[in-house]
Amino acid sequence: MDRLNRAVDSTDTARDGDAREAAPRPDAEPQGPPGPRPRPGELEALEADGTVHVDVRQDLREGREPFSCIMAARREVPAGGALVVRVL
Repeated sequence: MDRLNRAVDSTDTARDGDAREAAPRPDAEPQGPPGPRPRPGELEALEADGTVHVDVRQDLREGREPFSCIMAARREVPAGGALVVRVL
């Protein structure tokens, strides 16, 4: 997770390391909603069988806390694998 977080942070434009996006310039052309971020290289290198997927969208829609579901899925991730959490 640390490697993935660093990979995501390296694409952010904020200098203090938080997840804020840079404020648009007043003279900039208006843009649509941001597209998906490019997939980090660490994820590209993973084997498909080392990735565990969990979808918590229904929990969120129904107002349930998805933490326990996420942590249960985390226990299934093999060493060197990844957990993909679907929230949108």
